[in-house]
Amino acid sequence: MKKENEKIQAQKYRKFLEEQMIKEAEDTKDVDEYRRKESEKIWIKRDNDKKAEDDARATLMHEVDLGRKEQIRLNQEKAEDDRRYFLEQVALDKAEWDRQEKAEQDKLARIKAGVQHNNATLMNQIALRKKQQAIEEQQKFLLNKQMAHMEKVHKARLKAEAGVVRDYHPRKHTNWYTCEPGNSNLMRQLRADMAAESRKVIALAKLSDEWKAKFERLVEERNEEASEEATAVMTLALERFANLLGRKGGTLVGRGFEVLKQNVAALKADEDRKETERRVLEEKLKAEEDRKETERRVLEEKRVMEIKAALTSAVKMWLSKTRTHYFMRWVRFTVGDHVRGDERVTTLQNAKTQLGKSLELVLDIMGPIRRQEISLMEAELDALDSEAAISRMEEEEKAGSGQQEIRNIMMDAISESYARAMNECEALGAPITPGKEGSESFEGAKTEMSTPNIHIFSDDDDDDDDDDDDSEDDANLSFVPSQVKKIERRLSQTPQKNALHTPMKAKN
Repeated sequence: MKKENEKIQAQKYRKFLEEQMIKEAEDTKDVDEYRRKESEKIWIKRDNDKKAEDDARATLMHEVDLGRKEQIRLNQEKAEDDRRYFLEQVALDKAEWDRQEKAEQDKLARIKAGVQHNNATLMNQIALRKKQQAIEEQQKFLLNKQMAHMEKVHKARLKAEAGVVRDYHPRKHTNWYTCEPGNSNLMRQLRADMAAESRKVIALAKLSDEWKAKFERLVEERNEEASEEATAVMTLALERFANLLGRKGGTLVGRGFEVLKQNVAALKADEDRKETERRVLEEKLKAEEDRKETERRVLEEKRVMEIKAALTSAVKMWLSKTRTHYFMRWVRFTVGDHVRGDERVTTLQNAKTQLGKSLELVLDIMGPIRRQEISLMEAELDALDSEAAISRMEEEEKAGSGQQEIRNIMMDAISESYARAMNECEALGAPITPGKEGSESFEGAKTEMSTPNIHIFSDDDDDDDDDDDDSEDDANLSFVPSQVKKIERRLSQTPQKNALHTPMKAKN
C-alpha cells in the first residue's frame, strides 16, 4: 500500500514538472514588465507613506520639545515667583511685628510716665502730710508745756498761800501814782520818762524777735558758722542797748539777755536731739532696706529658677509639637516622592538634627530675656510699691524686645533648616518640587512662627488626616495632653530641674 502511494505521488510530481517546462518555454516578457511596473508603484507608495509618517513624527517631536521647554520655563518662573512671594511675606510679617512691638513699647512708656507722675504726686502728698503732722505735734507739745508750767505756778501759789489769809492787795507798779492837784508837772515828767523807756524796750523786743527768727532759720539750715555769727551780733546789740537804757533798763535787758541765751541753748539742744534721732532712724531704715533687698534677691533668684525650668519644659514641648511637626511634614512631602531607602532616612535624620540645634539655640536664650513672667509673678507683692512698679515697667520693656528677638531667632532657625534640607536634596540629585500639601505645611509652620505667645497644643490641635507615614516619622515627637497638664500642675507646685537640651533621636 505504501509503495503504491509513493508511486502515485511520483507520477503527479513528474506531470507537474512537465507542465512547468511547457510554461517556461512560452514567452512571458509582457507579463514580467507589467509585474515590474506594478511592483514599482507599490514600493513608491510605501516610500511616500513612510516619508509622510517620518515628517509627521518629526513635527510632533518638535512641538512636544517646544511644549516641554515652555513648561520648564513656566515652572522656573513659578518657583521664582513663589520664592519672591515668600520673601515678601517674611518682610510683611517682620514689618507687622515691628509695628506691634513699637505700639507695645509706646504703651509701656505711657504707663511708665503715668506711674512716675503718680509716684511724684504721692511723695509730695506724703511730705506735706508729714509736715502738717509735725506742726500739729509741735503745737500740742508747746500747749502741754504751757499747761504744765501754769499748773506748776498755780500749785506753787496755792502752796505759798496755804493756811494764810491774803488781805494785802497792793496796786500795780503802773498805778502807784495819784492825780492829786499840785503834782501835774511831776506826773507829766513821769509819763514822758515812761514813754521813752517803753519805746526803747519795744525796739529791743523787736530786734530780739528778728534775730531769734534769723537764728532759728540758720539752725534749720545747719549753718554753724552763720549761727555763731548771729549769736555774736545779738550779744553786741544787747550790750549796746543796755548802755543806751542805762541803770533803769539794765535789769530788764539783762533779764532779756538771759532768756535769749536760754532759748538759744534750748534750740541747740533740741537740734542736737533731732539730729541724733534722725541718724538713728536713718540707720534703722537702711538696715530694714538691706534686709528687704536681701530677701527680694533670694526670692527673685528662686523664682527665676522655677520660671526658667517651667519655660524650658513648655517651650520644648511646644516646639517639638508645632515647629518640628510642620517642618518634618514639609520634608516628607518634599523628598518623599523622589528619595527612597537609606537616602531618605539620612535626609530626615539631618533635618531633625538641624531642627534640634535650632531648639537648643532658642532654649539657651530663653533664661535671661523672659523677664516678663517674673514681673507678673511679683506683681502681687509689689503692687503698692511705686519704685517696684517703675522697675517692673522697665523689665516689661526688655521682655517685649526679648519676645521679638525670640520670634526672629525661631524664624531664622526654621529658614536655615529649610535651606539646608533643600541643599541636601539637591546634593542627592532629587528635584525640589514640593507639592500642594507640603507647601501648605511649611506655610502653616511659618504662620505658626508669627504667634507671639507660647502655648501647648491640646487634643483638638492634632491633625486627624495624617497618614500612617506621618505617625511613624513623628512617633518620637508626639506627647499626651494629659501628661502636659500633669507637668503644668507639678510646675505650679514645685520647681523643676533645669534640664535644657534633650537630643532628638531620628527614627531609622
